[in-house]
Amino acid sequence: MNSIRILRTGLTATAALVALVACRRSVDVDAGFSITRVFPTLAAESEPLLLNDPITVYFSEPVDPLSVSPDSFAVVDAEGRPVRGRLRTEGSYVTFEPEAPLGRDLLDGSLLPSESYRLAVAGYPRADGIRSRRGALLQEGTRRAFRTASIADAKPDRPAPLRPMFSDSRPFVLRPSELGSYPLPVDDPRLALHFTLPILPTSVTTSAFEVTLLRRGASPSEIERIEPTAVRLLPKQPTDEFRGCSVELEFRSIVKTLGSDRLIPLEPEDFMGIRLVAGPSALQDYAGRAAPVQVVWCNVVAGVSVAVAEWPTEEDPQVWSDADLTAPAFEVTSRRTLRPLVRKEAGNGALGILRPTRDLVLRAGHPFDPGDGSVRVENGAHFQFSAIDIPAGVTVQVDCRDGPVRLSAVGHASIAGSLLALAPDRLMPPMPSLVEPSILAEQASLTVTAASGIAVAGRVAAAAKGRSAAVALVSAGWIRVTGSVPHGSVLATENGRLLASPVPPGCVPVRIRLEPGLPEGAAVTAVGWSPFLALPFDRPATVLRIRNGAAGIRTLWQSAPHDPLRRGMPDLDPMRASAPRDAADGQRIDVTPGSFLRLRLQADLRGGEPLPELLSVRVLDR
Repeated sequence: MNSIRILRTGLTATAALVALVACRRSVDVDAGFSITRVFPTLAAESEPLLLNDPITVYFSEPVDPLSVSPDSFAVVDAEGRPVRGRLRTEGSYVTFEPEAPLGRDLLDGSLLPSESYRLAVAGYPRADGIRSRRGALLQEGTRRAFRTASIADAKPDRPAPLRPMFSDSRPFVLRPSELGSYPLPVDDPRLALHFTLPILPTSVTTSAFEVTLLRRGASPSEIERIEPTAVRLLPKQPTDEFRGCSVELEFRSIVKTLGSDRLIPLEPEDFMGIRLVAGPSALQDYAGRAAPVQVVWCNVVAGVSVAVAEWPTEEDPQVWSDADLTAPAFEVTSRRTLRPLVRKEAGNGALGILRPTRDLVLRAGHPFDPGDGSVRVENGAHFQFSAIDIPAGVTVQVDCRDGPVRLSAVGHASIAGSLLALAPDRLMPPMPSLVEPSILAEQASLTVTAASGIAVAGRVAAAAKGRSAAVALVSAGWIRVTGSVPHGSVLATENGRLLASPVPPGCVPVRIRLEPGLPEGAAVTAVGWSPFLALPFDRPATVLRIRNGAAGIRTLWQSAPHDPLRRGMPDLDPMRASAPRDAADGQRIDVTPGSFLRLRLQADLRGGEPLPELLSVRVLDR
């Protein structure tokens, strides 16, 4: 009887719970909160979306702004990766605003030309879906696929796949300076010109400007024609209503006269005029309207800003690496620029990461598991990995009995376990101070080449009948040996400066020439962190100045306070250090005086393409 009573009670409670859930669902979901319209419609038969077109979703009730996030409202590409952009909630609609491109190739905006994307709005049954202000969950989400317009999608009133703005009501003109003329600091000669509407990226060239220089004390007849070093569109500036309304002209402290090789150093009290040209070279807005001819004046002055941090510096390490040593690093070149640290001799990385979980043997033509459960086979004598990571307690044997064998890593090589060369008796012959890679590979039984760096905390050894086998470690970055390597091993680096100090007994340090770049068919992402710099306590860091020699390097910045337990060190606790944020030239940043600041560089690289290069990054106080 008691069991029957308990069963009836349980059934009654279950029924009540079901009724409660049904009632809750009727309140939260079935009360009519729904999507009423999407603009543009994003249907298969619709026109392709232009690269700066916003997407607006209208709802039947006002939307709770707190429920709108990249998880509940997003635009993703064909591979499901979120597209960057701004979400704006106003009343009963939500708008996704993409970032318009700034580069002449139109490939640096949120949306790329001729690509497939999908709008995803979350609703029931997802608990994190869009909700109304009264708390009702969206009845049903939506997913809509669309394509973007191609580069060739142009019309007479639209020379590029970009939507004109206010073409009927607002003129496209240069905003005048409130001071009448612009001060041009001689220590950082850059001039930002602000327009009323976004500028067509393809029209931004040096020929759009006529620049004249009147030197201090010269007569008006001695005017010189000069040309900017570079011109570029800037991200949204404080005075701009839209992204891409400002164009920056960059000069050097020593300028060259137009049509000759004569160099002129800029000096305070020099006078410069910048005239917008007319005709085919004129600046245009998205509607193809040319900016009218206008002139602005600049006074060259002594430096008006103070650099509170700068990279690279003479004290910077040669290699900027990521904590994950599987990725290629960045290097500080001999010209004090920053470039991905990759070399063609380090291979194409076709075999992936070598990170074995148990002992294995590498032998030409024999299958092996690199550590991810797959089976790989290399039929030649060159094992090309993206990275090498031999953990402690694991031994990798390399069969070199049929001839020299090369192990290469596009990024780093770390040997915490054992690397054993199975080789016949063979001593390394004497090497010149500067050796060619091909000669070294022929003379060594085993050559380990890693572009970004080699760390030997474990053991590199040779199983030969005689005294030793010939082993060579080669890197464009550092070679750090805290473990053991065979007597007579060659340690080859590009700059002749080993970070392993002192050199292990019996080892031979040499210099080597390696070719920057990636072999054909290779594709990797290089990542590197700069060292932290301590900012002064008496000046804020407010403006970033990035000098790029080429596009392709993504720059981010991160700040951190002082570590309370380690004097003079940054505190990287995620609760206190800021998350890395994208950096843009001319961007204003808010960093507490006296804190620490560092950069993160990232670049997607492909074989056969030139390496991107970053000239410098400065942080100014204003």
